[in-house]
Amino acid sequence: MYNSMTLLILLLSLASVSLAINHEGPILDNLKGSEVKFAKIFWDYDVTGRVTPTNQDGSPTESGASRLGYNYLIPFPERAAGLTYIGHAARLRLILERARNGERLRIGALGGSITAGHGVGGIDFSFTRYFMDWINLALPPNDKSRPSLMNDTTKHDFLNGAVPGTVSGYTSSCLHNHLIPDPDLVLVEFAINDSPISTWTLDGAVARRPFERLLRKLLRLPSKPAVVLINMYAVAPASNKYHHTAERDFGELASYYSLPSV
Repeated sequence: MYNSMTLLILLLSLASVSLAINHEGPILDNLKGSEVKFAKIFWDYDVTGRVTPTNQDGSPTESGASRLGYNYLIPFPERAAGLTYIGHAARLRLILERARNGERLRIGALGGSITAGHGVGGIDFSFTRYFMDWINLALPPNDKSRPSLMNDTTKHDFLNGAVPGTVSGYTSSCLHNHLIPDPDLVLVEFAINDSPISTWTLDGAVARRPFERLLRKLLRLPSKPAVVLINMYAVAPASNKYHHTAERDFGELASYYSLPSV
């Protein structure tokens, strides 16, 4: 189960690298030779072509069983560097077990323009698509699972509720307008849009309240969803400074609530 959970989190981390592209191809302006090479690789990245009909230990899977084998593009040390926090991840372990048993999951995504697919060709090219492509192929729901909200019995239910240009305060206030009903898994991305002011200042402490309120609302939902923080980085909003984002403060909340974070 730990390997399955790690695979899920690592794939989310890997999928995020596709955000440097647009619908016509990778943005190559001001890139060096090696950067151009990898930008093109990620533009052509095909998740479904990398899922293998084997378990992670190399043994073949039974017909209709989970397919957790995966041919990664980058080595493990680089993938592991994207895991900022795992914690006990109790809820994530539970939904993975349900998915392995063929249950249809309800998955939601909340965030700003990155999650909405801005700059990458729209919502169909958001990192969430790569994740859903993987889970639908690796852990497909069976015919005996609960009815599909999206009228597609071959896939897990998914709703991307991200709104470009918004912060966590808006989403916290309007949560039920943007979240799939009775979610099992929620991906949350606000590290860029929320204020970078540190909580070490009085203004910073106030700035973090909406995000923590959002997390608490999600964790208290009757469906008890697993919540995973997806932290992105953008050069311009961060003023070319690595630490000039909300991610560091989000990390403290991740450890306090034991939420996986990438």
